[in-house]
Amino acid sequence: MDMAPQSSVIITKNAEGFIVSARTAISKAHTLIQDNKQKLANKKKKVEELETVKSRVQQKLDIHISKLETFQAQLAARKPSSDEELRVQVLAEVEEVHQRDVRHLNDQIKSLAERD
Repeated sequence: MDMAPQSSVIITKNAEGFIVSARTAISKAHTLIQDNKQKLANKKKKVEELETVKSRVQQKLDIHISKLETFQAQLAARKPSSDEELRVQVLAEVEEVHQRDVRHLNDQIKSLAERD
């Protein structure tokens, strides 16, 4: 008869221990979830910023392409001394614009990365 109450106390204490462990695990899980939500929000913000930068660069690229097409038309109207000279001039202008855009984009990306 003495054994039943003693085993009941042991079972109760074990159950209480499991409940405390479960509550601790749940608390840790909630903390991890909050941390992950914050990290996700930060990543989403960074993606939005990069999308904005990408959009600006694309707009600038479109403007440069338009200017290049105008430049090509003007050169064609001038009748340069040779097609090879025209090709070299156009390629040089395209490369210059491309390099400038790449430097600008890299600077913006570095700036965003430094903010993190």
